[in-house]
Amino acid sequence: LMLVDMKGGGFSNRLQALPHCVGVVDDTAGESEGISAIYMLKRFLEVLNAEIKRRKILLKRFGVDNVDAYIRAERTISQILNKNDENSDLIKMLNPEQEKQLLQLKQKKEMPETLSHLVLVVDEFTELKRFSNESGDIDFIAEITTIARVGRTLGFHIILASQNIEGAITDDIRINTKSRICLKVATRTASKEMLDGRTDAAS
Repeated sequence: LMLVDMKGGGFSNRLQALPHCVGVVDDTAGESEGISAIYMLKRFLEVLNAEIKRRKILLKRFGVDNVDAYIRAERTISQILNKNDENSDLIKMLNPEQEKQLLQLKQKKEMPETLSHLVLVVDEFTELKRFSNESGDIDFIAEITTIARVGRTLGFHIILASQNIEGAITDDIRINTKSRICLKVATRTASKEMLDGRTDAAS
């Protein structure tokens, strides 16, 4: 779990102690050290992009095209290494690239790198859009939706949350989101925006 909190840390402060929370940044991050929040958000995006690159390399090394296939292979190889059984039926479950990795790991006496699904939650993403306008040189919303698009098979899942979505949902967001959950909204415009212009629940 990774959190981007655009409400001063009130949301993320309650969750950052969770054992599966691996990263938190908010719109006041770095201010006590004289570092702008925009800089901290840029660094956060750099970390996410670096993780995408790392996952691409690992998947290619194992000859798979999605994170679930990698996780299955990693667990199989780990079982074989723990049993130290070269004749294990588990080896038959590996593809040639994975057998090569198994041999290399045996020689180095190492275990394969583990991967898990990573959920990025952006609270008040409309504020993130405002930060993009102030930054001028980077569109945070576009960067995050790009990560959602290319990172889906790599185990990245993104949740965008906001109290007011009027004018905030871009075409890129519409294309790259599978599900929407909406509570009662304040205006008919906001309702139509969630429904892509349909009038089903706009009245």
